Amino acid sequence: MTGSDRFSSIKMLSGKSELIEYHRQFSHGEYKQLQQGLTARSMDEKWNGYFHDGRFYLCRSWTGVCIYELDLVETESGCSAENTRVNRDPSQYRETDNRYDVLLLDFLISNLILGEPKPFPRRSTDDVSGEVEQYSV
Repeated sequence: MTGSDRFSSIKMLSGKSELIEYHRQFSHGEYKQLQQGLTARSMDEKWNGYFHDGRFYLCRSWTGVCIYELDLVETESGCSAENTRVNRDPSQYRETDNRYDVLLLDFLISNLILGEPKPFPRRSTDDVSGEVEQYSV
């Protein structure tokens, strides 16, 4: 399946989306990594990433539902993430905390796309272990 075929199968953000305050500068090398995207290789990998027409999309691998959409604006040093939107359709994504979504998105891009080790942003203070919480995300 080609990149454009994979992209055409995602479920784009609906009118139930919200802007979040995720802004980040990416170097030229990091921009190339974003353009290459991310493809889940097993059922344990829960995210796919797609670059298309100046936008980067992070989608759930099993359902194809888009959770995050970032406009990537080219700069002299690489690109800048702007106008970041998150899915707020409760039938597709149950998170409602914008602050947590900024942390989670940064974790996903850093660890899954760029290979940077960043700690998982825990939101749970109950008895759920960090590993279980991270696996569920």
